[in-house]
Amino acid sequence: MPVIHDKFIFTHIQKTGGTSLKRMFQDAGLSGIKISKLDHVPIRNIDNSLLDSRFKFTMVRNPFAKHIVTGK
Repeated sequence: MPVIHDKFIFTHIQKTGGTSLKRMFQDAGLSGIKISKLDHVPIRNIDNSLLDSRFKFTMVRNPFAKHIVTGK
């Protein structure tokens, strides 16, 4: 689920801490945030003008940390 702001696009990958980051955005009162109601938005469905003019980022989880937590 992407968060689209005037200056950035954050793509939330599940189980990586993205919910905490989205809450931080909301608590900080950042204006212009739109949180998509869609679970999956392919990159090709986002307007190129948004992609070209904004910083894009995501969070990933260290696979070794996941192994330690889940035991798998």
